[in-house]
Amino acid sequence: MKKAQGIQFNWIFIIVTGAIILAFFSLFLVRYTDLQQKKANAEIGVAIDDTLNALKSDDIYLPLELTNLNIEFSCDDFIINNDFIQDMGDKIVFSEAKLNGKEISTWVKSWNFPFRVDNFIYLADPKTTYYLVYGSNKEEVEFIKNEIPDIFNIEVISLSEVNQVKKTNSKFIFFTQPNLDKDFVRINLENNEVEFEDGSSFFFEDAMLYGAIFSSNLENYNCGFEKAVTKLDIISNIYAKKASTLQECNYNSIIQNLKQFSDLTKNPSLELINIKENLIQQNEMLLNNNCKTVF
Repeated sequence: MKKAQGIQFNWIFIIVTGAIILAFFSLFLVRYTDLQQKKANAEIGVAIDDTLNALKSDDIYLPLELTNLNIEFSCDDFIINNDFIQDMGDKIVFSEAKLNGKEISTWVKSWNFPFRVDNFIYLADPKTTYYLVYGSNKEEVEFIKNEIPDIFNIEVISLSEVNQVKKTNSKFIFFTQPNLDKDFVRINLENNEVEFEDGSSFFFEDAMLYGAIFSSNLENYNCGFEKAVTKLDIISNIYAKKASTLQECNYNSIIQNLKQFSDLTKNPSLELINIKENLIQQNEMLLNNNCKTVF
């Protein structure tokens, strides 16, 4: 009897011990898998940032191939698979708030106003189609479409065709009065205004207009806009200092406009466009007078 009880106890001990060991290794496996996934997310995040840094040096477009993942963009960083946060530094990125899949359409374009300020980075889901909707300005809208690389799915349609388009994986950019209540962007080419559902802003030059097309909302657009005008302030001051060191001609007018340009970046308005045109004329006048140009 005691022998039978001893054997029974041994079996119970073995089963309990085995269950504890199995639980330990199961927990270890889960934690190890989670750790490996976190490591992979970090490596992907750093690799994407390194790629954007490499592309940032030139005007270029290409599909960025990835593993199947989810990316969420905010103003200063992006999150890989709801886990790893990668800082983007001072890069100016225009994108939808969320991108997912194995590929991101990527375009880098220089923003000149009137001198080169920085490169803009545009990111999009290749599954999304962007519909540019025209009113009486079909030629202008088609010109914009033709300036965007063909790695993006861009279609030009009339206002009357909007309701015939499937809304899944579609984004509508109106260059006329919208006929939708939500999920659209309106761009007014006459007054350089961009209107989102949550507010409006300006755009300066086509590079910034493209930023409005690829931005998910006003917050995302304004992040890029504010980074851009901050850098415009810095570059304007650099050129003003450069002009003050040049002596063979009269640089007073262009120095004054560069300083005014810098001041207006603190509270941007369409007046920046007028001063930009003045700067171009003044710089060309210096060239025509055989003087050293400022930019």
